[in-house]
Amino acid sequence: VSFDASSFSVAPITYQQAKGLIAENHYIGKLGSTSVSLGLFEASDLVGAICFGTIPSNNAKSICGPEYATAVLELTRLALFERVPANAESWFIAHALKWLEANRADVKIILSYADSSVRHVGTIYQATNFLYTGSSGGDVSWLCDDGRKIHPRTTGWDQSLLPPGRWVPSPKKFRYVIFLGGPRTRKA
Repeated sequence: VSFDASSFSVAPITYQQAKGLIAENHYIGKLGSTSVSLGLFEASDLVGAICFGTIPSNNAKSICGPEYATAVLELTRLALFERVPANAESWFIAHALKWLEANRADVKIILSYADSSVRHVGTIYQATNFLYTGSSGGDVSWLCDDGRKIHPRTTGWDQSLLPPGRWVPSPKKFRYVIFLGGPRTRKA
């Protein structure tokens, strides 16, 4: 089935709507930091969700310096129903970015990561003109004896608060960035 954009639209959705759709259709199964949730609608049916959230100040400063730290959001989750045709993801991302440009003048930079542990390399970001800026590495997670993974920030790096388990290396994540606005904004 080919993608016919004329039957699709993008609009804000509630946190709860995003949470339900992500839980059922994203490999992580839960929302991360979320300050903006947008839905992909086929006619009036919600068939996808994209979420953007804030990132820690030090990470935001590392993107384009301290003067732009508050202008950064991370694309934290993207999920579509399996029945949605190919190419809908890139269309959805492009229209979500246009929505942000029109409705969130404070946001100038979008950051996202492709998770190598699930064989993501960032193809969707490349297709939507994000810039590849390198990969993360050297991070660790706490692997609980029951199989759960916990990022150390969850406990403020206090190992005494962690359940039984051990430290394991985290897989690489490929970092992508896109600048919102026209050419003048992107040059600034």
